[in-house]
Amino acid sequence: MKILFTSDIHLETGHPERFDALKEICRIAVEKKCERVIIGGDLFDEPSEAKGIGQTIGDEIFDKYDIDIDIIPGNHDMDAFKKGTYFGKRVNIYRDHGYLDIDNCRIHYVPFRDESSYFTKMLLEISKNTGEKNIAVFHANLTNLFYAGEEKQYEYMDCELSDFAGSGIDLILAGHIHSGFKALGYDGGHFCYAGSPVSVTAKEIGPRSVILLDTGDLSLHELQLENTFHFTRIEIEVFLNEAAALKDIETRLNAVRDNCRVLLHINGLFKTDENIFREKVAAIVDQYKLFVDISYSTQFVGDVESHPIYKRFKGLLDNGNFSSADRALMIREFLSSAGGIL
Repeated sequence: MKILFTSDIHLETGHPERFDALKEICRIAVEKKCERVIIGGDLFDEPSEAKGIGQTIGDEIFDKYDIDIDIIPGNHDMDAFKKGTYFGKRVNIYRDHGYLDIDNCRIHYVPFRDESSYFTKMLLEISKNTGEKNIAVFHANLTNLFYAGEEKQYEYMDCELSDFAGSGIDLILAGHIHSGFKALGYDGGHFCYAGSPVSVTAKEIGPRSVILLDTGDLSLHELQLENTFHFTRIEIEVFLNEAAALKDIETRLNAVRDNCRVLLHINGLFKTDENIFREKVAAIVDQYKLFVDISYSTQFVGDVESHPIYKRFKGLLDNGNFSSADRALMIREFLSSAGGIL
């Protein structure tokens, strides 16, 4: 059986791009002849959103596709899925640990809990199944890769790869981490994050992905999503050549897809009027009709060249035995490093 796995869509009123991503996931699942879509937590950004839009996504998204949908709650929506609420005629909500037997595999659905002992208890429960291959769906924080530092006061079902060694779990499909597709091996199996299928914050850079799983041989494939919203970062260096930088900006923006937001950062040294340069950048951005956030880390080269540290550096070069090529290279490196600091 083919299964599409995703997580962390964070549906929220006012963010239509996330609803579009959910539709795209279902469309791709049908296109790839998948029989199920598994959502590994945080379908909703918060429980109150489920009350307002849960029935709508059932009627207008899930029920439009001939496919089963399996969902576990995550830390954001652990209280969202009230019994008796309609989410779709083929939607299965795993509010408690449950499982599904497919192709000599047992898929264990483990909903998020903010209890320190719950994770260990679930590992023990899964390890009891020795007759089949075990696939576990978690919403957890793998501390080998990530650490929820500023939110550490909350329980995030923290785990390490070593926790799964000897557990009898052949494959873990995990939600909670948005950054992107990650696959790591441990003794006896593999741990995989799909990442968010749509950028929720500006930290999620680049096209998003989902995981295509074949339960017959437990093979995994990352499927990059071409039509879901994401952030993309463009870095432009201005080093005493504003015309070349402007051309570079235009070329880079020309290659950007319509379904993303650009984080354009410009750094370096100017030798002419920066105000005029900024006006030209704004005109280029307007031409492409894209969502672009522009930031600058720039400085006028004259301010650097007049600094006492630069003058001392220049004096050492003038008194040294350097070739003209080496001298030019060292000046460039100094100016590039010192711009914005001196």
